[in-house]
Amino acid sequence: MQETFPESTGFNVPLIFRLKAPADPACLRLALLAVLEERPLLRCRYKCKKDASGEDIVQIVGTAADNLVIEHLTLPANEQTAPIMLRFLRQPFNLETDPPLRLFTVECPHDQRYYAFFVIHHIVIDGFSGMLFANEFWGKYHILAAGGQPARKRPTRPFLTSSPGNAPT
Repeated sequence: MQETFPESTGFNVPLIFRLKAPADPACLRLALLAVLEERPLLRCRYKCKKDASGEDIVQIVGTAADNLVIEHLTLPANEQTAPIMLRFLRQPFNLETDPPLRLFTVECPHDQRYYAFFVIHHIVIDGFSGMLFANEFWGKYHILAAGGQPARKRPTRPFLTSSPGNAPT
């Protein structure tokens, strides 16, 4: 479907959080990195492989560091947040080259509004798993913000084949 309509953003899933204070950029980065290390599906690329038997979708798992996409934006007093976030949401994913997850932080210091805004492709997340992702991410963030180290879990392997090209790194 994505290949047929590459500019479509219909599969982009938004997760937005209004924060009480600006997020700590280092903690955001480390928390997201930890989640990506534990969840290989969140760092996959998808390529169509065509051969004599037909078409196959191949998952290629990258490193967590190569899939870390965080963009920070501070808005001036005269700029609205909704159009900016809508622009982020409407950025299509190229599933062959782009990580399927992006994090944007938006700060509006003039009226003390702060947001963390994830845009995640539906191929790796839905409403229920979005809630699980959010709980895991923010749990790690709060541990890091308090000066601790979140427990490291072994990477999950659901939906991944055991072929050498798809082994989590």
